[in-house]
Amino acid sequence: DPKRKDAAQGTTFQKLGVGIVVFMAALNVLIIHSSQNGGTSPNLLFPLLGFMFAFLGNYMVHIKPNYFAGFRLPWTLSSDENWRKTHELGGKIWFAGGLAIAVISLFLPATAAFVFFLVAIVVMALIPIVYSYRLFKKQA
Repeated sequence: DPKRKDAAQGTTFQKLGVGIVVFMAALNVLIIHSSQNGGTSPNLLFPLLGFMFAFLGNYMVHIKPNYFAGFRLPWTLSSDENWRKTHELGGKIWFAGGLAIAVISLFLPATAAFVFFLVAIVVMALIPIVYSYRLFKKQA
């Protein structure tokens, strides 16, 4: 972290860390369950991944500019306003998108759930990136 600001975000990063540990533990339980039952359970995997993205989206608005987590693009790192606006939008999109993945993938066959997941992730990533770039061009 060239600007030495990561330490000031201890509480947010600790909460994110705990959430990721809980997600990894749930993923391990899913893997063990799948190995015991002779196959993977995409009907459980995609909702789990969706809830992880919703969790990350919920905390995204609290992340201050840093070189560790968030949309770390040259134009977001150079402007606090761009960072804030991008992460406000990104947080809303990731929260809503994560919940959509979690719910919709429960009702889709495995292949369709996989395709839906990939499309949703690409959209959830690209919208904030394009938005932040447009903000950058508008400010320049």
